Amino acid sequence: MALPMIAILNFYINGRQAFKFKSKKNFLLTLVAGIAFGMDLVSWHWGIVYTSIANATILVNTAPAFVLIFAWLFFSEKISRESLIYFLITYIGVFGLIYFSSHLSERSTYGDLLSIFSALCYAVYLLMLSRLGQEDSINVIFFTSLFCGLLGLSFAIFESSVWMPTGQDFLELVALAFLCQFGGQFLLTYALPRVSASSGAVGLLMQPITATIFGMILFAEWISPIQFLFIIIALSGIYLSRKVYVENL
Repeated sequence: MALPMIAILNFYINGRQAFKFKSKKNFLLTLVAGIAFGMDLVSWHWGIVYTSIANATILVNTAPAFVLIFAWLFFSEKISRESLIYFLITYIGVFGLIYFSSHLSERSTYGDLLSIFSALCYAVYLLMLSRLGQEDSINVIFFTSLFCGLLGLSFAIFESSVWMPTGQDFLELVALAFLCQFGGQFLLTYALPRVSASSGAVGLLMQPITATIFGMILFAEWISPIQFLFIIIALSGIYLSRKVYVENL
């Protein structure tokens, strides 16, 4: 649903250069990014079914910590001691959050693990994007959305056969396509290179915070004081890791 909106914007901004890549290598990187983004969304939405909105969102947002590790493993980029410390801080909070949430049910642990896998996939997506700095951002978003959509379609058919949404469901999907994929991804890609590292890190950190707040308000997913403590620890690690990641963009 987001593809037509992105395509129109691509034609408007890039004209005849729309949908063209500077090299085959960049196209392959975009393919990997789209598949990784698709796996991220599939596992994240699957995980939300089993765990709380707060847990799923916070765990997914640990991706920047994994980006630093993956860049070191696969691209031989140097990783600083402070980055390792931030990774450790993040996952002290994560494991504490999982441990104290797992007392609710075994299903919540399953959802937490799916959300961590989602973070791994999102880290691959971010890492591939970092290698596509010479390509037009709208062009990259279009093809990552295309590949992500094709992967998501296969899971949708497996899960629910051919389901045509109607009424409220259809409107909610349109809202997701317009607000999140078209609006959110475009603004994120456009804004990150234009703000300071600290501002970018704080802005991105608002996602798990607002998700936690709305989860409590709309779905009565209240958290215990000990869970709140580990959420603060995890968010601190995420903030510091995001700051390092944005500085390296």
